[in-house]
Amino acid sequence: MELLIAILVFSFTTAICMRIFVHAKLTADYAGNLSIAVTAAQNAAECYKASGGNLIRAAEILGVETLNDKIEYALEHEMTLELTESGRSGLYTSCEIAVYLFNGDEIYRIEVGAINEKGVR
Repeated sequence: MELLIAILVFSFTTAICMRIFVHAKLTADYAGNLSIAVTAAQNAAECYKASGGNLIRAAEILGVETLNDKIEYALEHEMTLELTESGRSGLYTSCEIAVYLFNGDEIYRIEVGAINEKGVR
């Protein structure tokens, strides 16, 4: 009887530990993806600011092509980054930068603005 109770206790303990390890693995994967997404979004934001809010020039800096006021390109680890122009007011332009997993889940989103000194696109 003692042996059965010991096996039962160890079985429950094993089940609890496995659940904790799986949760830790999922959390670590999400943290890694978030870190990559934030770095890629910051890089894209700096390119957008350096181009003076011009998506075509930002695309050239990033080494990708534009599609109707939108830049979209694949990142490592099965992620996609999108830059979409969200507003233009005089000399100020803004753009949303979002990073998605290939399955469509959004990981990170940021809005960035740039001042175009010449007031032209």
